[in-house]
Amino acid sequence: MSESFISFLEEHLDHRNVVAYVNTPNDVGEYTSPSVSGRVDVSSIEQVIRIVQLADQYDGETALYPYSTGFNWGLGSTKPPSDNTVQLKLNGLNKIREINIAEGYAVIEPGVTQGTLSRKLLNTNRFINVTASSAETSFLGNALDRGVGLRHQLTCSPLINTARC
Repeated sequence: MSESFISFLEEHLDHRNVVAYVNTPNDVGEYTSPSVSGRVDVSSIEQVIRIVQLADQYDGETALYPYSTGFNWGLGSTKPPSDNTVQLKLNGLNKIREINIAEGYAVIEPGVTQGTLSRKLLNTNRFINVTASSAETSFLGNALDRGVGLRHQLTCSPLINTARC
């Protein structure tokens, strides 16, 4: 069912953003991966809305699996929970919409990485509670996937005041 949905998406979206899969390889641990019919590389909120509308218009049952950068290895990565899924790769949604140093928060999109947000906080009295994964790991993806930082669980504001740590 999802393979034909991939063709449907190619007709209604920029075909350069739609990738059809023949098969999904096992991960490095040789665990069998759920089958993925394809992926759409998303670069705007409007595209996400359009894809969800197209999935509903198509059959209302197509499984969409969004992920941010795919580098939260061991915490979810790009593996969907079920077969015949269409992935929505959200790393193109990589804008930092707002940083408020005084109040200690940032409004970010899912593709903003730990490295990007950390660099934006250089020369301020704030830092983010990063993981030991990599600079390319999505900050939001880690937080939503029960992730941990090197300085305690991510249960409070992502921008930590260095004066209190």
